[in-house]
Amino acid sequence: MEPNQNSQNVEPISNNDIVFRDKPKRNKGVIAGMVCLALLAIGGISFGVWAMMDGNARIEKKDEQIAELNNKLTEEAQPVSDETVVEDDGTNDVANVADYIYVGEWGIKIKIPDSLSTVSYRFSQEAGFTKVTVWGVDCSGERCQYFPDYADVNKNTSGMGSIARYQKGTTFNEGSGPALVFSDELYDYYQYHLQVAYTIDNPSDESKWEMDGVNIIDDMLSNSDNYSKF
Repeated sequence: MEPNQNSQNVEPISNNDIVFRDKPKRNKGVIAGMVCLALLAIGGISFGVWAMMDGNARIEKKDEQIAELNNKLTEEAQPVSDETVVEDDGTNDVANVADYIYVGEWGIKIKIPDSLSTVSYRFSQEAGFTKVTVWGVDCSGERCQYFPDYADVNKNTSGMGSIARYQKGTTFNEGSGPALVFSDELYDYYQYHLQVAYTIDNPSDESKWEMDGVNIIDDMLSNSDNYSKF
């Protein structure tokens, strides 16, 4: 029998000649991705450190600003001493601001006598005039151990005395109008006396105490020397 012509001579392959054709090659894209991730990680850490340092710097700056503001507020909140003064407009006189009633609508201040304490006042607009109503307490002796109802603006709504400003030249019936205290270029200033005491409608041992305060307020409002511009 003749050998098959289609057959090929096959030589044996030794172990040393085996070629692993299916062995995968390392993907360059994977390597590049790993490098990018590493760079991102390094960048993230660096940004975190920078952000932390920047944040600490901002906190320190904010704390400094808060401390500076607190110091400024503390200085502005210092109590006014007896030596604190306000200069009168156009004069060299000085005065403690607590010694006056300031009527901003009139540009006038009224000197409060030393004998009158716990002073309150109310500005009001009425038909044809404006008015300042005053309350106060005579604190001479041992009277000011408590605050009396007659000096409470929410209880004694009529007040204890008042000064009103009218257009200059306003006239009243003789004997029935308020008393003229002084005039300026445009206005006349009239004093109203208390008509009915608070303690008359509410009898108590405070009657004399109230009337002493009323008399001090009358003297204050009727004396033109107690008025000045500011």
